[in-house]
Amino acid sequence: MHRLGLRFRLQRRVARRCTADFVLPRYRIAVFVDGCFWHGCPEHCPAEFKGRNALLWQEKIAANRKRDQRNTMEATEAGWTVVRIWECEIRHDTAGAAQRVATVVREQGGSVRSRSAANQSTRTRARIPTLEDGRESRRLSPNDTLSVIIGT
Repeated sequence: MHRLGLRFRLQRRVARRCTADFVLPRYRIAVFVDGCFWHGCPEHCPAEFKGRNALLWQEKIAANRKRDQRNTMEATEAGWTVVRIWECEIRHDTAGAAQRVATVVREQGGSVRSRSAANQSTRTRARIPTLEDGRESRRLSPNDTLSVIIGT
């Protein structure tokens, strides 16, 4: 998100009893990252629980989904645009998940760095001088030559 030029705040309340994982306050976008198991990801959450506590887990995940729907509705009513991202989306394609949020920002008239510009570092890394044996030298001694310092 930061590489795309988007500034965000973590764990901010967007409505009563509703805290987003992170928000982009400038655009009033609230992002919720839902854990695959706890929120019932269609790809990764078991379709059917087995064992003595199967009913408990079914009820727990159903309650989480219901709370997610309530939070989405309340955040929307409070003037926030809600984006929900599955945990697995971030694990498999972090840049793609960030682009989903960036797309919503663009739809609201915001500006976002392009993906190629975001991948290029805006700061150049200082060159670390190396010693004759190839090891990096963090401190230079008076005996170091200028060629070691500038890398020629």
